[in-house]
Amino acid sequence: MSKKILILSAVLLTLGSGLIPGGILIGDYINNRVANSIDEGLLGIEEGAIPLIEPMIKEKGIPRSLRGIRDTAIPIIEPMIKEKGIPQALRGIRDSAIPMIEPMIKEKGIPQALRGIRDEGISFVEDMVEATFVAVLIKVMALDGGTVLGTYYPPIGIENFFNNDTIGVWVFFSGVSHYHTEPLYFTEDAQNRVLFGNSTTVPGYIPSIQGFLNDTSTGAGVALFLDQYYNANSSETNELKEIMQENYNCTWDQLTKLHEYVCVYLIDLIIPIIIQNNLHVEYMPELAGLLSVNAIAKALFMEQWANGTILGEVQYPGGIDFSEMIEGINETLVGFEVGRITPSNITRKVALALFDEINYPNALTNDTGIDPWITAYTNNTIKDNLMNEFNLTQTQMDMILYWLFEESFKDNIVPELMKLPPPEGIGKSITEFAKELLLEQWANGTILGEILYPGGIDFSELLESIDEPLVGFEVGRITPSNITTKSAVALFDEINYPNALTNDDGIEQWVTANANNAIKDALKDEFNLTQTQTDIILYWLFEESFQENIVPELMKLPPPDGVGMSITEYARVLLLEQWANGTILGETLYPGGIDFSDILEGVTDTLVGFEVGRETPSGITLMSASALFDEINYPNALTNDTGIEQWITAYTNNTVKDALMSEFTLTQTQMDMILYWLFEESFQENIVPELMKLAPPDGVGMSITEYARVLFLEQWANGTAEGKILYPHGFPLPLKAGTIYGLEVGYQGIDMSVLPTNMSLKSAELLWDISSEFSIVNKIGLSKWLSAVRNPNSAIAAELQSVNYLEDDEMMMILSWLPKFRDNIMPYLAQEEMNLPSDATTYANSIALGMVIPGGISIGLGLAGLVSNLLVKRKLKITQ
Repeated sequence: MSKKILILSAVLLTLGSGLIPGGILIGDYINNRVANSIDEGLLGIEEGAIPLIEPMIKEKGIPRSLRGIRDTAIPIIEPMIKEKGIPQALRGIRDSAIPMIEPMIKEKGIPQALRGIRDEGISFVEDMVEATFVAVLIKVMALDGGTVLGTYYPPIGIENFFNNDTIGVWVFFSGVSHYHTEPLYFTEDAQNRVLFGNSTTVPGYIPSIQGFLNDTSTGAGVALFLDQYYNANSSETNELKEIMQENYNCTWDQLTKLHEYVCVYLIDLIIPIIIQNNLHVEYMPELAGLLSVNAIAKALFMEQWANGTILGEVQYPGGIDFSEMIEGINETLVGFEVGRITPSNITRKVALALFDEINYPNALTNDTGIDPWITAYTNNTIKDNLMNEFNLTQTQMDMILYWLFEESFKDNIVPELMKLPPPEGIGKSITEFAKELLLEQWANGTILGEILYPGGIDFSELLESIDEPLVGFEVGRITPSNITTKSAVALFDEINYPNALTNDDGIEQWVTANANNAIKDALKDEFNLTQTQTDIILYWLFEESFQENIVPELMKLPPPDGVGMSITEYARVLLLEQWANGTILGETLYPGGIDFSDILEGVTDTLVGFEVGRETPSGITLMSASALFDEINYPNALTNDTGIEQWITAYTNNTVKDALMSEFTLTQTQMDMILYWLFEESFQENIVPELMKLAPPDGVGMSITEYARVLFLEQWANGTAEGKILYPHGFPLPLKAGTIYGLEVGYQGIDMSVLPTNMSLKSAELLWDISSEFSIVNKIGLSKWLSAVRNPNSAIAAELQSVNYLEDDEMMMILSWLPKFRDNIMPYLAQEEMNLPSDATTYANSIALGMVIPGGISIGLGLAGLVSNLLVKRKLKITQ
C-alpha cells in the first residue's frame, strides 16, 4: 500500500512541476508574440484601412474633381468663346458705333442737305418765278394793260391775244397767234379754260384744271399747264393728251403751240429781257436790282427760309413740302425754314451769305464751315464770332441753332434728304451711310477720308459700361488696308454672307483659314480681297488685338451687344450648360461628352462622364447649375468639400434629398439624375480616380490607393485627413471586441482629441516603409524602436530620429505611443489575427492562470502523499 502511495505522490509531483512552468511559458509566448508583431499589426491596420478610405476619397474627392474640371475646362473654353465671340463683338461694335456716327452724319450732312434743298428749291422757285411772270404778262396784255417805260398800253382783249396774227399785241410783246404768224382759232370756251380754267363764273367749269390767271402771285396755273403738257408729251400713250384736250377744249396742235409760246417765247426770250431791263420793277418793286430769274429765285427762296414768306406773303403756311418738288421724297417733308412759324427777319443779304459756301467759309452750306456752328451750340465764344461774321442778332442766332440742332432740321430733314441720289444726297439712309463710314474707319482708320480717331475709336467714350480706354477695332488703324467699301460691307453682312466676320458660323472659316491656305484663298476670293488684305485681317483677328483685347471687354456689355459678363464668367456658364445638358450655346459640340484626355495633360486614356446631361439633357437651369458649382456661397454645393456629405446622405435619405431639391430648385427627375450620375453611373467610380491623379490643385498627383495611404499616414501622425479632423477621438478599428481606437500617435483617449505630431509626410512615409530597417513596420526596425523605447537616450534612438527626419517632440511622441499601441491595440489585433476568444493579453493570462492552479494542486497532493508515507514510516519506526 505504501508503495502505491509513493508512486502516486511521485507522479503528482512530476505533473505539478510540469504544469506550472508550462502555463507561464505559454502566456509569455503569446504576450511576446504580440509585442514582437507590432509591425504586422500596423501593416494589417493599413491593409484594412486603405480600402475603407478609398470609397471615402471617391466621395470626398467629388468636390475637388468637379472644381478641377471646372477650373481646368474654363480656360479651355475661353479661347473658343473669344473666337465664337468675334461675330457678336463685331456686331456689337457695329450696332453701337453706328448710332454714334449717325448724329455726326446728320451734323456733317447739314451743308449737303442745305445745298441740295437750296439747289432744288431755287430751281423750283425759278419755275414759279417764270410761271408768275408769264401769268402777269398775259394778264397785263390781255386784260389790264400797263405802262412800259412811261408809256401806257391798253389791253388788247382775250380774242386778240389768242387769235390775232396780224397785229402786235404791244410794242414789245406778241400774242399766241401773232407769235406763230398764223391764226390758231382758239374757241371762246378754250380761251376761258386756258385763262380761267376752274373759275365757277366760266361756262363749262371743270374743277380739275387751273387757269393761267387764277393765281398770278405764284403762277400756279401756268406751272400746272406746263407740268401736264410735259407728262402727256412724254407718255407712250395718248391717254394724257386726250385728257388735256378735253380739259382745255383744245386740239393737241393748239396746246403744243400754246406750250411753245409760253416756253420758247415768253420764258426763254421775253422774261430775261424784262428782268435785265428792270421793266418788272413797276409791278414787283421788291425785286429791284435782281437781274436774272436765278437771282430772283434765290432771293425769294431765302426769304422763304428766313421768314416763311415769298414777296411778303405766306405761300406755304406749314413750310415748303419738299416731297412735292423733289422726286424721291415720298412723305410730307417740311421744316426747312428757320422762320417757318415765327419770321426771323434775317435780311436777304445775310440769308444769301449763310447759303454761299463759295465766298463764306463758315456758311451753313460749307462742309467744313458747319463745324463752327456745331461748336457754337455749346460755345458762346464761337457763337459770338458767327453772329459778328454774319451780322446776326442774338435772337436770330438762337433761332438758327435751335432750328438746326433741336427742332427739326438735323434729325428730320437731313436723314430724308440723304436718301436722295447725289448730288442732293448720298442715295442711302443715315444708318446705311453710318455703317459704311464705320467700315471705312475699320478698313482704313478714316471717316470720309479724314483721320477723326488717330489711335482708333475709343469705345470707352462710346459705351457706358467700358471704363478704360479701349481701341483696336480697326484692321487699318495704323496702316490703311484699302479694303473696298463693297468688300467691307460684305465682311460685316451676316445676313447675306454666311462667311462674314459677323456670322456666328462663318467665323469658323476664318479660324480655320489662320492655318489653312486653301480656306484662306477661298475667303480671299469670296470677299474680293488681296493676299495682303486677307493676311491683315487674320493678323488683326488672332494675333494683334481684337480677339484677345477687344472681344473680352465687349462681351461684358449687356445683350445683344455682349453677354453681360467676362469671358471667364461666360466660359463657366457654357461649361455648366455642357454639364447640365451636354450642349454649348445650344449645340452638341461633344456628342459623347467632353473627353478630358484631350484637354488634360495628365489624362492619357479617353475620359468622359463629366456631364449629368450627357445623353439626356437634364434641363437644370443656369441658376441652379451655378449654385451647385458655387462652393463659396452655397455650403451644400457639389463643389464644397463639406457639402458633398449631404449628397452622399441624400442617396439613401429622402428627407435630405428633398431638402437639397428645395435648396437648389431641382425637380425630382433632375435630383435623381444627379444622384445616379454621382454614385451609380460613372463620376465617382470612373472620373474621380483619374482626376485625382492630376497634379494639384486639380488632383492630388497620385492614384486613389496611393492617396488613401497618404491620408492614412496623416491620420496616424496628426489625426487629420487633408488637414480636416474627421475622427477627432481616433480612427475607428472595427474588431471582434468592438470598435477600438488608438492607432494615432497622438491618441489621448476616447474623450479627448488626438494631438497632432505635425511631422512631415516624408517622415511618416519613412516610418511606414517596410523595406527600411529604421521603420516601425520592419522587423529589424521595430526591434530598434522597442530598444529606443527602453532607452530613449541611446545611440539607436538618435539614429532612428535622424534617419526618419524627426523633431525632438515628434520622436518623443512616437516613443510614448509605441508601448501604448503594443499594450492597448495589439492584443485586440492578435485576437482578430489568431481568432482567439478574447484579446491576446487576457487569453495569455487565462492560460497561465489555468495551468498554475492544476499544477499546484498536483504538487500538493504529491507532497501530501510523500509526507503521509514518511509519517507512516516514522510512526512505524517509532512504534517499532
